[in-house]
Amino acid sequence: METWHILVTLGILAFLLEIFTISFFFASIGIGFFFASIANYLGLDVKYQILSFSFGIITTYFLIRPILHRYAYKGVSDLKMNGDALIGQIVEVVEDIDNTNNKGRVKIGGESWKAVSSNGDKINKGSKVEITNKESITLFVKNKK
Repeated sequence: METWHILVTLGILAFLLEIFTISFFFASIGIGFFFASIANYLGLDVKYQILSFSFGIITTYFLIRPILHRYAYKGVSDLKMNGDALIGQIVEVVEDIDNTNNKGRVKIGGESWKAVSSNGDKINKGSKVEITNKESITLFVKNKK
């Protein structure tokens, strides 16, 4: 087996490792191995093979990776997770909300949550309210206008 065969095999193994990561790091190394294998196949000196390997890694990691990253994660930063996803939802009051008596519940997807009025108003059962904030297991709501 010739050296360039080994370099191609290492490149393929690097791509297989990339399947288990999301950083594009091992893919860059794999491309570097492919560049080095081409240099070896052409009969270039080891010094040029190392330069080809380095050029492949640097080019893909610092030039191609940011482009791929921009398209792969387009719109992900706007995605709300966990409790933040509740804020802004319109829900129904299932128990009168009265901050002075520490009462009030709203229904979200079949679950009942403790709710308080964010501006101190009393809100009647059956009203539609908007969730403005969440602290622990308590939702802060306001009348939907």
